[in-house]
Amino acid sequence: MIDTIIVGALSGVIATIICLFFQSYFKKVTVPWFQKLFYKGVEIAGKWEYLRNISDTSFEDAYLNIKQYADNIKGTFSIIGKVFGMKELITYDISGYIQNRFVVVATSPTHNDSILHYTFLLKIKDEIDGLRLEGRLLFYDDKTNSVLSDILYFKRKTA
Repeated sequence: MIDTIIVGALSGVIATIICLFFQSYFKKVTVPWFQKLFYKGVEIAGKWEYLRNISDTSFEDAYLNIKQYADNIKGTFSIIGKVFGMKELITYDISGYIQNRFVVVATSPTHNDSILHYTFLLKIKDEIDGLRLEGRLLFYDDKTNSVLSDILYFKRKTA
């Protein structure tokens, strides 16, 4: 009698583990594969860069590394620069979507000592030398206690 209960409980645990494995596999592999198979929109996956000289001694370079799953995107946003004599390297995780030639992205810091968040609204442009992402970056400025924006112009480096 006890052997039957133990065998039943053990087989229930094993069946649950197998079901969870297949559910995870289905969500992470099968669903993205189907989405990519039927997705007819623009592909923006790859590495993008935005280079900006602020002055003779200051610069700020921004990089997007985008992974695309149909109309959903994920990846990283990095800022490398030297502003007011201080070097900076900041990295954020990004998530967003593509809709009607527009890319909407929100960032979240990858480290615990930052509370900054950015939001992008970028338009996909097809130019002679390849795709470009043009638009605005929104952020909250503590000094002025307001939301500010800056112009962005990303060019794809690798697909």
